[in-house]
Amino acid sequence: MNPDSSALVVVTIALAAAFFAGTLRAWPKLAKRSADHLAGRIGLLLATQLSVLAAFAAVVNKQFEFYTNWDDLLGTVQGGTATVADQAPAAAAAGVVGPQISVHATGGSALVGGSDPSRYGEIQYVAIHGLRTGLSESAQVYLPPQYFQRSYAKTQFPAAIVIAGYPGTPDELSSSLGFPKQLLAEMRAKQAGPMVLIMVSPEVVGGLDTECTDVPGGPQTETFWAQDLPTAVDSTYRVMTWTKGWGLIGVSTGGYCALKLAMMDSDRFAAAADISGYFDALQDHTTGTLYANSQDVRDENDLMWRIEHLPPPPVSALLTTSKTGEANYQPTMQFAALAKAPMQVSTLAEPEGGHNFATWSVEIGPALAWLSDHLATPRAATPATTD
Repeated sequence: MNPDSSALVVVTIALAAAFFAGTLRAWPKLAKRSADHLAGRIGLLLATQLSVLAAFAAVVNKQFEFYTNWDDLLGTVQGGTATVADQAPAAAAAGVVGPQISVHATGGSALVGGSDPSRYGEIQYVAIHGLRTGLSESAQVYLPPQYFQRSYAKTQFPAAIVIAGYPGTPDELSSSLGFPKQLLAEMRAKQAGPMVLIMVSPEVVGGLDTECTDVPGGPQTETFWAQDLPTAVDSTYRVMTWTKGWGLIGVSTGGYCALKLAMMDSDRFAAAADISGYFDALQDHTTGTLYANSQDVRDENDLMWRIEHLPPPPVSALLTTSKTGEANYQPTMQFAALAKAPMQVSTLAEPEGGHNFATWSVEIGPALAWLSDHLATPRAATPATTD
């Protein structure tokens, strides 16, 4: 029973109700002024309050998925990498799996609406191993319906890396925020074309927020995202291998990472959608020392500094924010005003909305449509005709 499970929510609410009812029932019996009765009343009050707080915490965590496993909650996450093994052909129906990616499971019908891949697409649960960096990452790969349709059997698709906020998970992206289902809805509404989504957490190194940075003397996470991951996906799935075929989209920390990777690696990525991201080079208790106490290195990772001092990269960017309720509104408008050709910046500013799943869920569909519009379009085979 994980911290974000529905079962835990039900159990904690039931316990809170039981303690509350028990307190009401036992209170008259503890009405005397003796020390024992006083201690009993205090114990009942504490137990009831703690059970209510536990239920409230479980409900909030279920809604926002701050912690998805007990290691995250208790701070006992251990560093390390996922075990990568060659995939047997029988489990690799969606593509030829090389040693850089192993597929652990396929499906996700509950998250996309149905079990027929040619109608709903399919989610593959994979581990990605970086040949350059030695880093590994668990991920979920969404293959759109067209990937399984005969007319697209030889088609290469655009790919987008979808990055969660820290310390988010691929489950958060596929379930709570519904990226595959939202893409499917946009495709059915003719607002977006088919894309392969690679849903990942920014926490490549357990327990450390690297901010997608090549840390001096430490993990090279920018290289992992910009080189290792695309190379692994290129070798495994039918995706486009040229710049116009690759984009990024992320929320919060993932939004910062998406925009940063596009700006720093414009030879790999053509576009990035930054949902509720920030622009400064964050360094706090979650990151540790990322920049070797070098202002130059920190400036290189500061997106506002880059847009002010370096030549603009040839990429397109979408920035989302809210006029009230979001702390990034002014920086977003400032960044957009500083951008110059060949960089193109669009903004999506809601009248109000917080830094939360409810706001992001409204923005994800339009952001996916925008991203699709700025990537190459996959083409189905032209049916043969006869005279």
